[in-house]
Amino acid sequence: MPQHTVIVTDSQCLLHRNGPGHPEGPERLEALLTMLSEYENKEQLQYATARNARHEELLRVHTAEHIQHISETARESFTRLDPDTATNAYSSSAAYKAAGAAVVATSAACAQPGMSSFALGRPPGHHAERDHALLTACKES
Repeated sequence: MPQHTVIVTDSQCLLHRNGPGHPEGPERLEALLTMLSEYENKEQLQYATARNARHEELLRVHTAEHIQHISETARESFTRLDPDTATNAYSSSAAYKAAGAAVVATSAACAQPGMSSFALGRPPGHHAERDHALLTACKES
């Protein structure tokens, strides 16, 4: 029996914008979704919808103050968090979905031996620290 991969995403993740000319944009997610739709073994893919990460799940990795700060960016059409990280009015809700996608993907992979999963979420949070966004180039070694 072929191994399946669970793909977890949500259209809300397409609404985050990091600012004009930034290399991380919704086009990345759109390109991946297009590639997956054309995958020759797409019967091996199972799709799941991301859910919002719960507050207590976010508190495992972020401070309450940081979560609140990101949530407050929904009031503004554009907010710069650091020289490389910005948000728009949809970024906060997209971030909740992206974090939820990671939780759903992890749960799916843990639930069935041999199952793999992939969370297609954005904004990407891989540079985020516990209490702030982080521009990698600004991090001191």
